[in-house]
Parts: sequence; structure tokens; C-alpha cells
Amino acid sequence: MIFVFHDHNAGQNHNMKIGDKSFESVTEFKYLGAAQKNQNCLHEEIKSRVNSGNACYSSVQNLLSYSLLSKNIKI
Repeated sequence: MIFVFHDHNAGQNHNMKIGDKSFESVTEFKYLGAAQKNQNCLHEEIKSRVNSGNACYSSVQNLLSYSLLSKNIKI
């Protein structure tokens, strides 16, 4: 579960302490591979996922063009 707090005092740094654990306030972090930001903007997340997909495809492109591999293996 992710709790989102809206900061009405912009520019101030708020940290949270629970028990003996201290949590720093950040503007962006990755959770399960998805970028979470303090502003609801999906444009950067979509761009990041497209870039990751392109990087994966580029890394296996030579294997996909290898003629000795069967179509089932390539799929």
C-alpha cells in the first residue's frame, strides 16, 4: 500500500519516523519497476517502459535473426 501526502508547504522537506526507522521524503522512486513521483505524470513512465523494451529487443536482435533457431524458440 502506498500513501500519498500532498504537501501544502511546498519547498519544505518532511521526513517521517516510525519507531526507530526514519524515512526520507523524496520526489521520485521506483516500486516494482514503475517510477512513482509526487506528481501524477504518466508521460515519463511510458517513455521509460518504451526505452526498456527497445533495449531488451536490441539485446536479443542477433539471436532473432539467427537462421538455425526454430520459429518456436524465437517466439
